[in-house]
Amino acid sequence: MNNIKQLTKDYFKPQSGTERGLNITPSSQGLLSDELKTNPNSLKLSNRSSFNNIDSTISRDAKITLNSNRSTVGYKNVTYNDLVSKTNINNYYSVKLDNNSNLNVSLHPKKATSLEVKVLDSKGQPIQSSISTKAKPGEISLNLPQGNYYIKVSPEIARSTTKYELNLSTIPTSTLTSKTSGALSELGSIAYKDSSSSIPKVDNYQSTTTTDGVIKDPLLGVYYGNQGWNMGQVQAMETWQGKKNAVLNMFTDWGSDSTTMNNLFNTQLPNIWNNKNIPMISWEPLTSGSSTPDNIEVLIANGQFDTYINNWADRLKTFLSGSDGVYNTADDRRAYLRFAHEMNGDWYAWSAAKGGNSPTDYVNMWKHTKDIFDAKGMDASRLQWVWTANNTDAGGFTAEQYYPGDAYVNWVAIDGYNWGTSQSWSSWQTPGEVFDNMLGRLKAISTRPVGITEVGSSTKTSSGTSLTAKSQWMTDMFNYAVNKDIKMVTWFNQDKETDWAAFGGANGDGTYKPNRRTTYKTYAAYKTGITPASYSGSDVNNPRLLTDTFFYGLMA
Repeated sequence: MNNIKQLTKDYFKPQSGTERGLNITPSSQGLLSDELKTNPNSLKLSNRSSFNNIDSTISRDAKITLNSNRSTVGYKNVTYNDLVSKTNINNYYSVKLDNNSNLNVSLHPKKATSLEVKVLDSKGQPIQSSISTKAKPGEISLNLPQGNYYIKVSPEIARSTTKYELNLSTIPTSTLTSKTSGALSELGSIAYKDSSSSIPKVDNYQSTTTTDGVIKDPLLGVYYGNQGWNMGQVQAMETWQGKKNAVLNMFTDWGSDSTTMNNLFNTQLPNIWNNKNIPMISWEPLTSGSSTPDNIEVLIANGQFDTYINNWADRLKTFLSGSDGVYNTADDRRAYLRFAHEMNGDWYAWSAAKGGNSPTDYVNMWKHTKDIFDAKGMDASRLQWVWTANNTDAGGFTAEQYYPGDAYVNWVAIDGYNWGTSQSWSSWQTPGEVFDNMLGRLKAISTRPVGITEVGSSTKTSSGTSLTAKSQWMTDMFNYAVNKDIKMVTWFNQDKETDWAAFGGANGDGTYKPNRRTTYKTYAAYKTGITPASYSGSDVNNPRLLTDTFFYGLMA
């Protein structure tokens, strides 16, 4: 895959004529044969149009947005051989889900008017609807089984006052087609521009290619800032490294006192969001007061914590709803929820190794908890569920046994560290030695994007403390993640069991002074490893901080 092709606005050339329709064809290999029916007299590409990088030798996903004088219909994650067209006959759009999928529908009216979008089953019965008024977008996200569905927008688009933009996407990619009749004929074409010598920006992010020509843009994350209480530390790190962190990991338990929950939703999460980072909430089912029961996962699955979960979920939905307190409006927020992580170890109460339980109990706990959230309407456009395994199994069970299935998970992830010789049982390991085994295993059981949600390296080697060895490990780690198609890397930036920190820790090969009284020790290799051309931070100009593509981990 040597020639990266980019579908660009500049190469759209409509032709005049009375025939209707648009035939999209590539300049090589004949890979694209999709036809999109629209009004030829006013067809144009909108300024929202952006196209994922496409390689001419393999099938990839194309992101297409087309405008007409009556409506706008945008399709994301449309595969090459899918027929995608717009009808002006009955206003229905057909969606064929090839697998159990998450269907995302968003409606954006172009004028201050009321519109309704309905999702219908194969028999035409409504599943869910959303009202969008006064040019505010309305969105639906549904977990649906394999089958055929229809999208209907009301009132009829034939009225000049009801211009709108409809965006459909599925995770994983499924077939999006239009219910229409009549033949489609060629009007114009979109050609490819060979940009292999200079990879263009996609969704306002600078893309990077690996040696095989594949575009990779992992999200940059960090655990730092004392769970959202000390954002000055995060701001200093971001100023030093020259970019925002897309994700900020933090930990919270299942404390029964109201203070824990109030602090989280009133202070910690808003602090993180206001710093333009998306919070990753590591939600640990550790109960306060007495020690956590070793069968905590059984108790949760059986409903004994439902009151707490419902209250917590309601508070989270309020946070996600933004300052207006109304979910599914323009000021909504986003979060990653990393629930009950490292279950395949033997150190947490929710592990089957504790209390003589089984991985099935963990799976039941996960499904029961997520079902409660889903019933409250928190969809994948606002909340992504992250299932995280330790890089090695401990306790007699495998990570695979704990997996609840792709229908209940948005991301799969790994926690792993190079402990060096910091512990009596540890030795120096390369990034590949830390992650290769579990990475291959997770990709075998899931099609979800893979993240690394905790990672760090010690300076302790068999020859003693070595800043140089840790620096080289950082360089190797960031390169490894890009080449292995990891979609998110979150550095554990705290000296805990050993000197994990890359910024502000006990060791470093440089210093950063944001003011006369404060000095942070730093590693130049960390800053170099996350340069803008290789890792993606948040977009402070995007109200949601990340595009859907990046939030979902769907970078090519």
